Amino acid sequence: YVRSGPGANGGTHTVTVRKNGIDTAMTVSITAASTTYSDTTNTFTVVAGDLLTIKHVQGGGAGGQEPSGMTAEFDPD
Repeated sequence: YVRSGPGANGGTHTVTVRKNGIDTAMTVSITAASTTYSDTTNTFTVVAGDLLTIKHVQGGGAGGQEPSGMTAEFDPD
């Protein structure tokens, strides 16, 4: 889940989970419509030693709001 402040002020922010420096399909687009977003459809596997990072890209629009918190859930099979 990604939580942001009040909207993206006309721009769209994209938050993507990266694994070992490569974008995964797990991504959310933050718009002015809401403040909480989630991608519960896309998944990927993680093994010991994998490096997970978050990529945030701010789209157009004046003064967009930065994401203020992110949560991840790891589900061991």
